[in-house]
Amino acid sequence: GFYHRYNALLEIGFRLNPNPSVQDLPKKRGRPRQSKVKNLLDRLRDYCPQVLSFMYDASVPFTNNLNEA
Repeated sequence: GFYHRYNALLEIGFRLNPNPSVQDLPKKRGRPRQSKVKNLLDRLRDYCPQVLSFMYDASVPFTNNLNEA
């Protein structure tokens, strides 16, 4: 159902926004920075149950900003 569609959309996002290869980056110390899009995709993947919780539990609001809802 929705869980599989959600993961399929994340996979498309990861394919369209790959990490830059190490050869393309200037020589700097530490780990290369990820893009904001890649950070968002990582969080949407890692917190999938929390992101989709409003669909399975009617007591969970769709948004965390109840002033706008």
